[in-house]
Amino acid sequence: MPASLIPLNVVQLDPSNLGSADCDYIGRADDGMEYAIKTISKNPLTPAAEWFCHGLAALCHIAIPQYEKLTMPDKSLAFGSQWDGAAVNDPKTRQDIINGTVPTGHLSKQLSVILAFDLFVYNTDRHIGNYLFVSSKSGYAVRAFDFSRAWTSNGWPLPSLLLPSTSSTLNTYNGLKTKHAFDLAVAKELLEKLRAIPNSAIKSIVDDIPNQWIADPLKSQLGIWWDSADRITRIDGIQKELENGRVI
Repeated sequence: MPASLIPLNVVQLDPSNLGSADCDYIGRADDGMEYAIKTISKNPLTPAAEWFCHGLAALCHIAIPQYEKLTMPDKSLAFGSQWDGAAVNDPKTRQDIINGTVPTGHLSKQLSVILAFDLFVYNTDRHIGNYLFVSSKSGYAVRAFDFSRAWTSNGWPLPSLLLPSTSSTLNTYNGLKTKHAFDLAVAKELLEKLRAIPNSAIKSIVDDIPNQWIADPLKSQLGIWWDSADRITRIDGIQKELENGRVI
């Protein structure tokens, strides 16, 4: 969850130079930390989708970067994902992690959980760069980040199951699973967490989304949907497709 109750102030901005379609800047906030910054100027739908998906992922105990609301120099609000100093940037080490030739602990389980979550929020764009591999005490782990093309960024209501077979999310995971086998049991555990999250927890996340990012009518629709049979039908559908092997 975000560390700050009020937005941090951005005190320095630089172009992102990350080759990202949605990240506007790398900026330093008044907490002294650097953030990958996404604004409504570049993609009006991105900050709300990022905020909701990060909040939901945290409720599901999925490892994510620290994230914050940031006040930009022009006083608009932006979404910030904290730059992680533990991230592995060396191409060879990243490839060794992907190939499974270095210690990675429970990476297969983590990747399986992230896949199930991406299916739920209809994240079409988890390419290999959107897995944040980080150093840990006994090897390497992974954090999920970048939900710019998920959730409400796809319109509302959510598109029907499943993700397109041509999506970056499925193509990338199909490559990863050759070295890190899919774990159906932990994917089903993730779906059970999504089934158990009460509307009150979702309301807390949604109410915290700035009105600059999302209109009040859509906030209400999200709450109504979470309390509806449609959410359970979606979870049941994902589980059925995973069990039958039709996703991956």
